[in-house]
Amino acid sequence: MAMKKHEVNDTVRKALAEHVRLGETKVGFLTPPSRHVEPVPPAEQRSPEFVFSGWQFFAITGSFEGELNDGGDATLCSPDGSLVDLVWAAGGSLSYRFDFNSPPRPMLYVEVPASVAEWHELRPHFESLAPALERELLAHQVPK
Repeated sequence: MAMKKHEVNDTVRKALAEHVRLGETKVGFLTPPSRHVEPVPPAEQRSPEFVFSGWQFFAITGSFEGELNDGGDATLCSPDGSLVDLVWAAGGSLSYRFDFNSPPRPMLYVEVPASVAEWHELRPHFESLAPALERELLAHQVPK
């Protein structure tokens, strides 16, 4: 029996939360075999999906046409040019956690309150987190 998209997302979210709780922060992504995925150009070679407080959001996983998105991954480019890998998920209060031990660059985990249909719906959440993200990057002196 095939799982529905929301069931897959719930399963992945629970597994990710358990890994984060246990301190196991290595995360991988599976692409369903029935869906062809075009290679995504590096963030520096394309326009961002949106900009917030000088940061740029470059989606890696695309949106699902006509469906709400419960999570995804992206690359963030900070105002100083530092790159951060991002995994975001919907379904909790707005929160974030950095993993500065994740090669080749920091990994940022963000939880947003609700699913989104379009990328720009994430912008207000990231706007409110931007000052804290900048302080934490500065404290860890992340290389560009």
